[in-house]
Amino acid sequence: MSEVLNLRFARHSGDGVFGSVNRVFVDDVDDRYLTFRARGLNTTQRESPIHTAPVDQTLGLREFAVTDPDGNNLCFCTPKR
Repeated sequence: MSEVLNLRFARHSGDGVFGSVNRVFVDDVDDRYLTFRARGLNTTQRESPIHTAPVDQTLGLREFAVTDPDGNNLCFCTPKR
């Protein structure tokens, strides 16, 4: 099974400090989230790199966000079915 990696870089400017978010589109965002959880990461610890469990967004994506050890924000996404 091959997996396609599709990175989209975005920068926000306007009414607040946002920074940037790197979107990583995956086949199954819930499965990817469970992989992170199986490795010991969770959303209950304040210092955890996972921000939330997967949520459905209004833009037609299901996603969850993490911050990597270098401070990069990654948002794992799957189009809602």
